[in-house]
Amino acid sequence: MIKAWRIVKAKHKKKAFTGDGCQYASGRWHNLMVPMVYCSDSQALSALETFVHLQEDVKHIKYVSYEIHIPDALILELESIASLPKRWRKQPAGAETKKIGSDWVKSNESAVLSVPSVILPDSRNYLLNPLHPKFSQVTINTPEPFSFDARLWK
Repeated sequence: MIKAWRIVKAKHKKKAFTGDGCQYASGRWHNLMVPMVYCSDSQALSALETFVHLQEDVKHIKYVSYEIHIPDALILELESIASLPKRWRKQPAGAETKKIGSDWVKSNESAVLSVPSVILPDSRNYLLNPLHPKFSQVTINTPEPFSFDARLWK
């Protein structure tokens, strides 16, 4: 069993695991309109993955953190960082990584895809396919309040 974490704005907590955000934006591992939920292998990495997208004017926003438990059998691992496109870490994300994740969702091969974090490549992010038939086997704990330490905004 793998433990993972997800941090979201408190106002979005009811839809945190639906993949609905795909209607508004693409991400590193998915194209627009491809439902996907991003999680990380630690709460610290989840905080970093969230924080890199924030501006200082959102300090007042309330967040929640979810602890998630994923059965090992649901996870498909990317072979290795060496198998990724050479510029997989570039900003903004390129079409190559978006294609990898989008193709994975469309294939319905697994409920979870494990990928390296751009921020900390030795750590893992987990991409959840909320439409996969086995997604219901993922255990999602009750959300807990989360806040970023004020010193991060300096």
